[in-house]
Formats: sequence, C-alpha cells, structure tokens
Amino acid sequence: MAAPAAQSHDRTVKLRDVARLFGGPKVLGHRVSNALDAHDMLLEGLPERALSHFVDRLIVIEWDQLKKVVGIADAPTSDARVPPRNR
Repeated sequence: MAAPAAQSHDRTVKLRDVARLFGGPKVLGHRVSNALDAHDMLLEGLPERALSHFVDRLIVIEWDQLKKVVGIADAPTSDARVPPRNR
C-alpha cells in the first residue's frame, strides 16, 4: 500500500493531467493543484474554450461517448417538430 504522501502526490499529478486536457491554467484561468481546486472549478463551470480545447485534441471518440462524458442529454423525440401534412 502506498504511503499517504505518495497517494496525495499521485492525485495531484492526475488532477494536473486532467486540467492539461482542458487547456491547463492558460485556458482554465487558474491552476488545479488539489481536489478542492477541481471541485471549485466544476462548481463555477468550465470555460467554453476548455471544452473546445479538449475536443480539438481528441483523436477518435464517438458522438454518443462524448455526450456521455460531458453530460449532454438527448433531446426527447416528442419535442421534435413535425411539419404539418399537406391536405
């Protein structure tokens, strides 16, 4: 089992890696150094540029997978507008 200091360091490295996927401090506006930073960032919401940065660097991902990752819900089919029939 890893020592608590090593676990903390590993989490910090993982948070920084994830932050880098979204453009790092330059795009996010601040460093993500610990879980509280990540929590605050998510509460505030990611900048639009962060998602663009993430998507621009994707190699291959299916649209359904991307929707699941970023939390985009499918529009209900009942909301779809159907053009009226010709009489």
